[in-house]
Amino acid sequence: MTDLVDNFKGEFKRYKQRNPVPNFSNVIDIEESLSKVSLLTLKVQDHPAVKGLKPVDQWKAYTLDSCPGFIIISNPFEDGGQRYWMEECIKTYPLAPNITNIDSHLSSVDQHDVWRYSKANYSKDITSKDSLMMKLRWVTLGYHYDWDNKKYYTDKHSEFPVDLSRLCKYIASVLGYLSFTPEAAIVNYYHMDSTLAGHTDHSELDHDAPLISISFGQDAIFLIGGLTKETKPEAIMLHSGDICIMSEQSRLVYHAVPRIMKSEMNRIEKCILTCNKCIDSYSEQTNLEHNKQSCDKHSDFGQFDRQSDSAEKSRETSIDEKLFCDYLNCTRINVNIRQVLKPNERFPEHQNDLSCSVESKKLKLDTN
Repeated sequence: MTDLVDNFKGEFKRYKQRNPVPNFSNVIDIEESLSKVSLLTLKVQDHPAVKGLKPVDQWKAYTLDSCPGFIIISNPFEDGGQRYWMEECIKTYPLAPNITNIDSHLSSVDQHDVWRYSKANYSKDITSKDSLMMKLRWVTLGYHYDWDNKKYYTDKHSEFPVDLSRLCKYIASVLGYLSFTPEAAIVNYYHMDSTLAGHTDHSELDHDAPLISISFGQDAIFLIGGLTKETKPEAIMLHSGDICIMSEQSRLVYHAVPRIMKSEMNRIEKCILTCNKCIDSYSEQTNLEHNKQSCDKHSDFGQFDRQSDSAEKSRETSIDEKLFCDYLNCTRINVNIRQVLKPNERFPEHQNDLSCSVESKKLKLDTN
């Protein structure tokens, strides 16, 4: 039997290389590469209690002709609408009881507040290689993925963020997945030299539900292949706010991120540079529709209401804004959301208790 040729790895290495710089002419930039994609008709729903989204009739969604079931929604967020979600990823999701790759670096007193710790210790340069924010690589939400066993466990779980759940349920609903239930998420933090090797997401027990992936911050080249590495992957340029959905035949295909790239400044400005009034409009649970006319300088960065804030608070806010902007200018954040279990399904007995699983694994090793 002839061994399969690994065409995926070759493309990954080609786009990863730094010297010489690869040719990017074959990278699909969705709205500029319409010959390889098809426009998808979405199911228009009532505008939900979701922060920062445009109405669905203003979204543009595409399917990739070479990979059935793979869908890209080109940034459906309002200008400034991504800001709320970026702040959640940076300031909220890394907090306990969620699990991060740097938990051992923070004491219980810190409550795993990576942003506050880094800001206090690296107020002049939060992008220093010694800053914990730059060492933060992943956070798990809901069912916490066990990296060693590559499984989820019923007792390794914390509450899934309500607003993120609402966002993903709505995205799924416009694609026809009305019963999608977000149960687990991995938030990845990439910097300009970061990569993610080819892999499949198969640890979930429900492979019929789609996998939803949302990009924030800097651009990335995303490779999407087939069920084996023999399939040569397509390379897609993802921008801040873009949403990828892996469903149906594409749910278990190989995919990777070989390269992070600088976003155009005018594109990133629309994502993160917004004034306090705009931020507040996304932070209010009941204020669901953002009125751009309420802000005279919607896209200006660092415009603060100094009449209502003390000078010290304004100074502190300015520092926070600068560090936030510095961090996003060298970071791509990717939020991957999955449904772990089928409706009314339970974990298999061996995944009901993580401690028992670890002990049985240890016993098996001891007896061999």
